[in-house]
Amino acid sequence: MPSNAAENFSEDAQILIDEAEDKFKHQKLQEALGLAIMAKQRYPQFGDGIDKFITAYQIHTQAMKKKPNGDTDFHAVLGISDTLADIPTIWERFIKLMLLVHPEANSSAAADGAFKHISEAWDVLSQASKRQDYDLRWGLRPSSEKPRSSNSLPDGADSWASSYGGRTCPICGQWCNYGNKNRSYINCRCCSTRYLVQSSSSHSVPPSFSSSSSVPWNSSSHNTEDDPSNISLQEGVEDGF
Repeated sequence: MPSNAAENFSEDAQILIDEAEDKFKHQKLQEALGLAIMAKQRYPQFGDGIDKFITAYQIHTQAMKKKPNGDTDFHAVLGISDTLADIPTIWERFIKLMLLVHPEANSSAAADGAFKHISEAWDVLSQASKRQDYDLRWGLRPSSEKPRSSNSLPDGADSWASSYGGRTCPICGQWCNYGNKNRSYINCRCCSTRYLVQSSSSHSVPPSFSSSSSVPWNSSSHNTEDDPSNISLQEGVEDGF
């Protein structure tokens, strides 16, 4: 995927980054990571740009570390140490990494693959059935214990909501059920978000969406900066792995 995010490094810093990129293309991940870290240490004034390369290499490195059963450690891919982390925590981490490694924001050859790795991690860890199967294979929780979640819909919600039809989520593209017969909102369990539908004449023609309160944040603490629907690829983050 082409990138529009070429970084402006000094000539000397660019030499190290080019060497790191060459190592990555030859599947020498540790050497690529080492060169990128060296570039940041020598040229800290370019730290924000170099962090994008470092993060992309780190994600690939973690994704390569398979467990004995062949599974990828998706928590490690996202840089999450708490294997029982709830969906809002995982979502926040996914977004921070996405802003660093999305191919439109990162010119590294590692960006596209890194974005796919974190997207797969989010897909597995955010969906209850996939998360439970994954956790059971890893022995992270007994079979009777459900993953921690602050956005679960009431039991039976899917059965009645599905009768009203549905549409795709404007953020993640997953199919979501309308929450009422007026089709005035959808609940996306993947994004942990409720979206208000401004017009709903036909669910086959996607109407526009308004910003709305997200399920993981309560009304007393919610603000527009926390709303996933307000996230832009131009935003930066301070923390990495």
